[in-house]
Amino acid sequence: MDGGRVAGIVVPAFAHIAYRWHDWNAQRSWLLGRGLFVIATDPTDLVTGLEPEESQS
Repeated sequence: MDGGRVAGIVVPAFAHIAYRWHDWNAQRSWLLGRGLFVIATDPTDLVTGLEPEESQS
């Protein structure tokens, strides 16, 4: 936080922001467009890009 403003977001996995790649890219673009960063502490956990009916193999 800098002067009461948020500089970015830290999440356990990118899927906490959006589950599908299309949604993730839209959210990431929105954040970056506002000068914010986004970091996942474990980017391999809850991998984005799968539709809810798909299972991970």
